[in-house]
Amino acid sequence: MFEKLNDVETRYEQINQLLCEQEVINSREQYLKFTKERADIAELVETYRLYRAANERIEENKELVNDPELRELAKEELDEDRHLIEELTSKIKLLLLPKDPNDEKNVLLEIRAGAGGNE
Repeated sequence: MFEKLNDVETRYEQINQLLCEQEVINSREQYLKFTKERADIAELVETYRLYRAANERIEENKELVNDPELRELAKEELDEDRHLIEELTSKIKLLLLPKDPNDEKNVLLEIRAGAGGNE
């Protein structure tokens, strides 16, 4: 799972670099393609970055638990970060699910009143 997340993050950075190139900016089709792709993976990348940051804080706080002055504060932060990791893990799993091909299609919904009722 983390290899895929690293690949997605790398692609996100590549897209950001491509969007800064004059050739892509001048081509409307390429620009739209890359901005759409970036928008599709942006939430996943941001969630993964939060996940990694929380993991780093957990490692730092594990070391601080041995310090008598900072023990209580480190334990509180460890609990908060562990809870955050659980939430972010489930969110990442949801974001990694394949997209439905019909998600991009537009829908027109028309609602009409029924005959003879007092709606």
